[in-house]
Amino acid sequence: MISSDGRMPVLRILTAPGNRGGFFIRFEIVEKKTVVRQLRRTTSSEPARQYAGRLLECGVMKMSFSDAGFKQTAFVFALGVMLGATMVEAKPKISVVEKTYTVDATTARAMVQQMGQRGPNGYWAYTDWYVNWTGSCDLSVKITYTMPKHKNEAKLDPAVRENWKTFLAVLRKHEEKHGAHGIQAAQEIEQTKCADGQAVIKKWSNQDKVLDKRTDHGKKEGVVLK
Repeated sequence: MISSDGRMPVLRILTAPGNRGGFFIRFEIVEKKTVVRQLRRTTSSEPARQYAGRLLECGVMKMSFSDAGFKQTAFVFALGVMLGATMVEAKPKISVVEKTYTVDATTARAMVQQMGQRGPNGYWAYTDWYVNWTGSCDLSVKITYTMPKHKNEAKLDPAVRENWKTFLAVLRKHEEKHGAHGIQAAQEIEQTKCADGQAVIKKWSNQDKVLDKRTDHGKKEGVVLK
């Protein structure tokens, strides 16, 4: 653990009531007891300490004390604070798109046949993820899930309907594992400051293939309609 005795840079947060019920936040990078960089912000939507804590969830709270009317909290980073780096980094922005295709058969066997014929790219379900980043390394992830949907579940025999619902839940869980690969890719690209994004994309795209091979496209996880 890095101490806060001045040997390594420390990120310090000072908060105080602001105008109109808002809060004033001052972020300071302190090195050898000297403030070397500051960032000010005001917010009226929530307590400043809660706001700051959420932004700095990667930090470790070291100590709290009061000084000159400010509530002051020191955060110490296990890896130190790079003086030229951005103090608070944005997380990858995640957006999810839901798509469906229709089946209308009333037996499990017929529904399986229809999913094979109507499903995306010949699969019962499909997850597509796309990671984008800018020159300043702001990342976003778009995940698109395409799932089957029955035209009229009420017409299904009760036992078939329950099996269908169970099948959909397990199928969705499998697809979300693919979606998680996209998020993990974005997080890894962010951690490397976008140094080699295409290599990271290739790595996690390959993990999609590994997942489907290991689970036989989810069948070994229970993605089976009987």
